[in-house]
Amino acid sequence: MDKKNEKTSKTQPKGPVIPSEDLPDRAGALQSNVKDKIGAAKTFLREVRTEFDRITWPTRKETVAMAVAVLVLTVFFTVFLGLVDMTLGKLVSLVLS
Repeated sequence: MDKKNEKTSKTQPKGPVIPSEDLPDRAGALQSNVKDKIGAAKTFLREVRTEFDRITWPTRKETVAMAVAVLVLTVFFTVFLGLVDMTLGKLVSLVLS
């Protein structure tokens, strides 16, 4: 191979070759696809905003009450499960000894 052929083989595209007369059609289709995606995103965000407006947020008093309830239940179940664990541990050690 001579050097001229080597140069041209390096510059050829590696994918399918698209005829130049098809390029405007493909560009238009791509542009239309992008516009559709942007329109869908705008619609989605508008609907999200509408749903956020429908949310009824709890008051500060309700939030504190729920947080206290969660903490009390967490402490209760922690103590309960700890006692059950200690009792079963002692029971198993009595059975095995």
